[in-house]
Amino acid sequence: MSCRPATPGELRMEAHAVLDRLRRLDRSAHDGGRLTVRAIDEIGDALAVLQRRIEETAAHYSHAWALQDVLAARRHLDDARLIVVGLLGRLRADG
Repeated sequence: MSCRPATPGELRMEAHAVLDRLRRLDRSAHDGGRLTVRAIDEIGDALAVLQRRIEETAAHYSHAWALQDVLAARRHLDDARLIVVGLLGRLRADG
């Protein structure tokens, strides 16, 4: 855990980076790449850390300009969770 909350801009960039990595993993899996349970677990851990950082930042910053970035990070987190659900479904189908 960080010693200070992320700034809203840092949080938004971090969430975007996580979502981008997940989208690349999803494309790779769709194109025949191999998914593992370990990879899904690591993704779950990364999303939990991101969720905690979102909560820390939201609690620390209450200005409207800051909350826009926090909300954007939450939208990225929601999109990332949907991708994980799809990856889990694909993993079960391959099972």
